[in-house]
Amino acid sequence: MNSKSLLLSLVLCQSIMILLLSGCGFDESFDACLLDKPPKSAKVHSTHAIDFYVYPDAVPKSFTGCQKVWLEDGGLLTFLRYKNGLISDVELNEPDQKKIICKFSHSDLFEGPSDKCLPYKKWTIFNTQ
Repeated sequence: MNSKSLLLSLVLCQSIMILLLSGCGFDESFDACLLDKPPKSAKVHSTHAIDFYVYPDAVPKSFTGCQKVWLEDGGLLTFLRYKNGLISDVELNEPDQKKIICKFSHSDLFEGPSDKCLPYKKWTIFNTQ
């Protein structure tokens, strides 16, 4: 390897390391798919009986990524996956129940139990940004 190739390789490696260390400019919501517990920045919502945590709280219209809802004890209640601003998958984990998976295509349910999967509009309650 000549000195020019070696220098180019070193610059490329440094550039890759800088991108990796800087997070490539992604905000924390990019990692919501990987979170197993609510981050400190999760929004607390209260109902009549419980508090639950939503992260990210609101998603932009063209969002691609995940949004999660945790119960106050830290258990994952709902996992929503978005593609270009539309919910594509919902995983519902009700306590003491079997996991329910609902798949949507252009807001129409195409996979999952229709008696358990809420209508598409019901899942978009936090999709307000």
